[in-house]
Amino acid sequence: MRSFVLGFGAVAVVCVVAACAAFEAQRRDIEAGAKRTMGNMAVLKAGQVDHWRRERLSDGMALSGHTALGDAFERWLARGAGGQAGRRWMLQRLEAVRRSHEDYASLLMLDRHGQVRFGTPEPQEIDVRERQLALRAMATRQALLGDFHLDATSHKPFLGMASPLLAGDDDNLRVVGALYFRVDPARFIYPMIEAWPLDSRTAETLLVRRDDDRVLFLNRLRRVDAKPLTFSAPLNESDLPAALALRGETGVGSGRDYRGERVLYYLLRIPDTEWAMVAKIDEAEVYAPLRDLAWYVSLGLFAALNLAAYLFWTLRGRAELAYHGYRTQLQNRMLMQRLENVARSASDIIVLTDMHGHVVEVNDKAVEAFGYSRAELHEMAAIDLRSPECRATFCEQWRNISANGSAAFETVFRRKDGSCFSADVSGHFVSAGSDAFIQAIVRDATERKRREAALQLHEQMTRHMQEGLSIVRDEDRALIYVNPRAEAMFGYEAGELLGKPVTCLTPEEDDPMRMAGRIHAALREFGAWGGEIRNARKDGTVLWCKTTVSGIDHPDHGKVWLSIHTDITALKTLENAQHDALMRIRKLGRHLVSVQETERRRLGAELHDRTSANLAAVKILLRDVAALMPDFMGSVLSQKMEDAQALIDDTDATIRDISGSLRPPLLDFLGLTATLQSLAGKFEKRTGMKIDVRNDHVPRLDGDAETLLYRIVQEALSNCAKHARARRVDVDLKMSGDHVVLTVADDGVGFDAAIAARGETLGLATMRERAEFADGTLVVESTLGRGTAICVAIPHAAGSAEPPPRLAVRSVRSGL
Repeated sequence: MRSFVLGFGAVAVVCVVAACAAFEAQRRDIEAGAKRTMGNMAVLKAGQVDHWRRERLSDGMALSGHTALGDAFERWLARGAGGQAGRRWMLQRLEAVRRSHEDYASLLMLDRHGQVRFGTPEPQEIDVRERQLALRAMATRQALLGDFHLDATSHKPFLGMASPLLAGDDDNLRVVGALYFRVDPARFIYPMIEAWPLDSRTAETLLVRRDDDRVLFLNRLRRVDAKPLTFSAPLNESDLPAALALRGETGVGSGRDYRGERVLYYLLRIPDTEWAMVAKIDEAEVYAPLRDLAWYVSLGLFAALNLAAYLFWTLRGRAELAYHGYRTQLQNRMLMQRLENVARSASDIIVLTDMHGHVVEVNDKAVEAFGYSRAELHEMAAIDLRSPECRATFCEQWRNISANGSAAFETVFRRKDGSCFSADVSGHFVSAGSDAFIQAIVRDATERKRREAALQLHEQMTRHMQEGLSIVRDEDRALIYVNPRAEAMFGYEAGELLGKPVTCLTPEEDDPMRMAGRIHAALREFGAWGGEIRNARKDGTVLWCKTTVSGIDHPDHGKVWLSIHTDITALKTLENAQHDALMRIRKLGRHLVSVQETERRRLGAELHDRTSANLAAVKILLRDVAALMPDFMGSVLSQKMEDAQALIDDTDATIRDISGSLRPPLLDFLGLTATLQSLAGKFEKRTGMKIDVRNDHVPRLDGDAETLLYRIVQEALSNCAKHARARRVDVDLKMSGDHVVLTVADDGVGFDAAIAARGETLGLATMRERAEFADGTLVVESTLGRGTAICVAIPHAAGSAEPPPRLAVRSVRSGL
């Protein structure tokens, strides 16, 4: 009894010590893995921030070297900041630069005194700090990147970048101003810093800088509800990772974060900046699997020890009686097993060695796999079959088999021709009477490792891809797989979407079955479908996705849909905002045109009604004065009186012309056709061009439409007189469905339409805007030496749903 208790106690102590050692080794491995992950993430994010900063400075220097922009800005300033064409050209260049980089919220042009002249998307003021950055950039002739700061008006975080604006050639470069870039960190740099590709509840990366005696956090914090640049902590805290980084420490360690929680961290400074990068994760999350493992191991060890004690106590006597008979049976069974295991037809490699490691017997599969003959294998030792790099572990594995009776491991063998292959080995200690052997069953693991590597690569690619990925079973349209990116995109927890119908991702007010039916029909016909889908997150908010769907065969679920989702909600919001802004601009344009025409009508009436009447009264008064003068003065003043009356007549005629050009009265009383014919007659007298106006059954239009068409013809005839050197112009009005089509075609010198398209003139732009105000379209065609044709189509009735006709302008000019 005493020996039993001592033996059982020794076994228990050994088990507890082994469990504690394994627990400590596992803890060290987990901690080392977490620190490696923190280091990799910190180095990655710091490199991305540094690369992003260098790209912004490179952009600034590239624009600084664009002397054409500086020359244009210098000429514009020399004209007193006048000239809309030059200003519009520079704004177009700035807008092109801003749109090509999603980071830039605005782009401003400053003069040499640091004053904002204009910018895009709209002129903005800058504060003293931003102006000083621009002045330093002009003084050093280098692009300079400012630091994170809060905008005084919107209280949003921004970064500023300034680059000098140079003019002249290489021999005479001069600074004429500066370009100031407002960089919105929320568009790229914040999402890049805050993104964490691995599944973690507490891991995050932080960008910090010193702010007097405090640590200022530059990006959003995952565990504190605070906006960027609004949360800070004392710089003198001894174990705060962010404070340690700003005090010059780098590398891995442990401490307490801004919440007071214990964390593992990695610290790194951003080159050439005052910023530091902190990657951290809670120790509670890192060691959570270890605590669970310790609990389960303790329970299992306690249960195993109790069970072993019970079994040992109850079966000890019976085992001693059966021991000798069992030993004899085991020897006989091992001998038979030896004969069976070396069977020539076995599919696995079987090698039998003595206790000194010499090969005793092999099966046919071993001869085939190693490339040696059976006689050659019998003369070899087992270690000779290993690859050179795996021979160091042979002795330890051999001792494990001898000590424990069996062992399983993975190693690499070498064939006779020098090639190697990986294999899984199961070794067993075998005794037959007084003889002892080691039997090794070897299975080639090359194909298994290849499949595992391919499967692991596929799993990693799927888990960490930036797009959402889902698989839907065709039979019941239920979700059978969703990657973490898709779960986060739709707002669900891990595994929560599995088994749910795919229609749960569609808003209730939409028809999800109809959309699913269209996708299913496209998959049957074409095998794939792509488009934009209006989805819904778990909380009911709308999520727009660009989705591609492919039909594939799944080994377990049959036909399935493989869908890739890209979140385009921000893009759709921007498109809607742009559309609303365009509608407001068009509405304002129509209102401005209407106000302009009303003011023209009022001014014309004022000039005609008041001034003409006053001039007629003056003429009558002069006639009365001439009649009252004595006869002896008539010969002296009669010529003066006649000159005065002629001057009054000429002034009256000029006023009538001006009144008619402001707003032709014929347009209100007789309509568009009569007004165009009157305009054509005046142009014929003034220019000598033959102008033919034709109306093909076009009825009277509303006042605004007639006014717009009249102004377009007026501008087109003016262009013909100035530039075309035409002899004949045809003005044609006709109906095409629900649209009125106006064509103005000449036989002048024409122009290169491809060149004109790259820089549209003010006249063409004005005509195009007037056509768009009436919800119409304008097409211009011109060829050098063959004349020019302008064709406009506007709806005849408001709210016409019929699309405008295709404007064929070549047929109009063919008769010229």
